[in-house]
Parts: sequence; structure tokens; C-alpha cells
Amino acid sequence: MTYRPEELSRDRMERIIYSSDVDGTDAGRMTYPTKCADGDAEVPRSNRPAVTRVTLSPLGEDDLLDYVSTLLSRPKDEVLPLALVIQSKTAGNPFYMREMLSACHRKKCIWYDYRDSQWHYDLDRLFAQFQASTRL
Repeated sequence: MTYRPEELSRDRMERIIYSSDVDGTDAGRMTYPTKCADGDAEVPRSNRPAVTRVTLSPLGEDDLLDYVSTLLSRPKDEVLPLALVIQSKTAGNPFYMREMLSACHRKKCIWYDYRDSQWHYDLDRLFAQFQASTRL
């Protein structure tokens, strides 16, 4: 599900954000508290919701190895070659790492084998797929 703020009206967004702080139950006459629970400080009132910025640092090799091992439910020593390739291609960027793993699955470089109930990967196929895509 993708969040699209342009599809929400200001009133709807306020109802979503402040729904737990609403005084009264009538949706047509919602009033919002202007004081904190202890009564000492005023609640800052803004026309826009507060936005929090989250900065993701690149993952280290050990973190990436843990992630791939957990994702594929395989021991770390079995997924080490795959994790090293992903680390070299993505530089530990969490977004690119996820995108690369998704692309590997779509291109059948990573697949689930129902016969032995395990995830498998093919490094030769992975190298062939990503070399072909970088030449274009």
C-alpha cells in the first residue's frame, strides 16, 4: 500500500493523526485538546502534521550477511558469497539492497525450491543478469 498525501484532504489527515487525542465522539464537531495532560504546556498547533526525517546509514558486511541469512533462512556460511556480491553492488544501501534482492528473485537468480523447502541462488546467473543490464 502506498501513501499518497495528495489524495487526503486536510480534515481527513487531521482526523487520522489526532484520532487518539479527540475530545468528544461526534465526528462533525471534533475538538482537539490545546493543553497537555499535565496542563503545564500548550500543545503546538500547526496547519501541517509534524514530519520526522529518518536517515539510513549503509549496512556493514556483517549486518548485510545477517539480513540475507535471515531473509533466505539459510546459515551465514551458505549465503556469504551472495551477501558479498550484494554488498559490492549496493555499497550497503538498504534501499538498493532490497531492490537488488527483488530483481534477483524476479530474474530467477534467487528462488524457493518446494521439493527441499529451501531458498537457493545461482551466482553465475546473477552475474550474467547484472552484467547484461549494466551494458545497456
